[in-house]
Amino acid sequence: MNTKVFMNLFLLVALTNLLPDVSAQQRPASPPQGMDRNIGVLRGKLIDSYSSQAVEYGNIVLFRQQDSTMQNGTITGPNGEFIIEQIPLGRYYAVVQFIGFETKTIPGITFNPRSPETDLGEIVINPSSTALEGVEITAERDLMLANLDKRVINVDKDLTGIGGTAVDIMQNIPSVTVDIEGNVQLRGSGNVLILIDGRPTGLQDLNSSDILQQIPANTIERVEVITNPSVRYDPDGTSGIINIVLKKRSLEGFNGMVQGNYGAFGRFNGGVNLNMRTEKFNFFGSYDTRMNTFTSTSKMHRNTTFN
Repeated sequence: MNTKVFMNLFLLVALTNLLPDVSAQQRPASPPQGMDRNIGVLRGKLIDSYSSQAVEYGNIVLFRQQDSTMQNGTITGPNGEFIIEQIPLGRYYAVVQFIGFETKTIPGITFNPRSPETDLGEIVINPSSTALEGVEITAERDLMLANLDKRVINVDKDLTGIGGTAVDIMQNIPSVTVDIEGNVQLRGSGNVLILIDGRPTGLQDLNSSDILQQIPANTIERVEVITNPSVRYDPDGTSGIINIVLKKRSLEGFNGMVQGNYGAFGRFNGGVNLNMRTEKFNFFGSYDTRMNTFTSTSKMHRNTTFN
């Protein structure tokens, strides 16, 4: 009797311990911890098609397919990856944007209880092909620049020399005076060394007036006035140096210019300039003529006394 009761109690305790395991096996499996099957998650990675590098700070915005309302959005991290959570189930499309790249739209993104997560993988974006228009920055040079050793006068900014010669240019340079016959003086002295492109003119038989009258103003780029020349110019006995820098023609070939001007009071000048440039040499020649009519009136009073 006692043995039978003991065996019944043993079987009862054993069945009681087994019941929780059986109950657990009959319950359906629950979602993993932290996952709600009623909320979607979107993942992906942004890649530059040109460099194949990850794109940081790219914008990913999610829109509802039904009414195009914005649902959520985020930016990519340093490795180009992104994740958007807490997305209600439904159908969506994503818009990917980044400065300097083409906008990319990814349609057909669906979240449902069976597939609450979507991984877009690597999203490749292309640099924008829109070219910006070139920006041209222009600045005008000053008429006169003062350096430590010289003053530079940009002749192309001096409109008074149009149609004239180098003599007309000299008349508008400070410290330089030109008399009625075209003779040049620097700071009151006529002992001036005239250079063309940094070299002596080689026309020793002509005075400064004859040299300057043969140079058309429109062939001069700038004039350099050196009032304290260095020893390399051999400045002994001179009050200064005037260096006339002519315009350089960089294109090879043959070109020329014919000009003529007529002014009031019988003033006329004209000339022909011819230039031929090759790869190694440049040949230049010019012929100029100038005619000026000067009218002067003088009055003389003479007293003669005889003793």
